[in-house]
Amino acid sequence: MIFNSLLDLGQIVFLKTDEDQRARMITKLSYSVGDTKPLYYLACGSSESAHYEAEISTEKNIQVAMGIEAIEETI
Repeated sequence: MIFNSLLDLGQIVFLKTDEDQRARMITKLSYSVGDTKPLYYLACGSSESAHYEAEISTEKNIQVAMGIEAIEETI
């Protein structure tokens, strides 16, 4: 079986929902039987948490960090 991930160990990433947009480092990847997507373990300071790919961004979201909500256009 071949395991693929879009992100690499040691890469710096951000959680999309983190209001502070703190930088986190990928420290471990975990795969479950029958699951094709990895679970990423991210370290921030002395704490580590597990997250799915959909929760992670490679770029800091300045709007989230400033507390600005996205404004949707209506037509």
